[in-house]
Amino acid sequence: MKKIRIMFDFTQGPIWKEKLDIKTGQWSTGIPIIDNDAVLNSLNDKASRLYESLYSFDAPDGCSFDIKRYKESSQNLLDMISKIKDRLNFLNDGSYQVVDEESEKLRSIQ
Repeated sequence: MKKIRIMFDFTQGPIWKEKLDIKTGQWSTGIPIIDNDAVLNSLNDKASRLYESLYSFDAPDGCSFDIKRYKESSQNLLDMISKIKDRLNFLNDGSYQVVDEESEKLRSIQ
């Protein structure tokens, strides 16, 4: 059974996409029902943009991550993850399992 990981990283997540189409340069989960769902893609893009906004590239050392804003945004990120998981569960035909690697981290910083 395929595992769909929920995890943030810069330019990746919360739905972790592990397959790269070399021709298009697009990342995917490899599960069409997930990759082609407009609602899910919209939710994922919105959460990803919020998380990416926590990074700054004008710091003296190059890249920095704003921990204070991360803490302030944690509930919003949790809410988005919850909506994403609800949608993933709605779409699930039994071919994948959702593994949330992010929510506990977010709860622990609140």
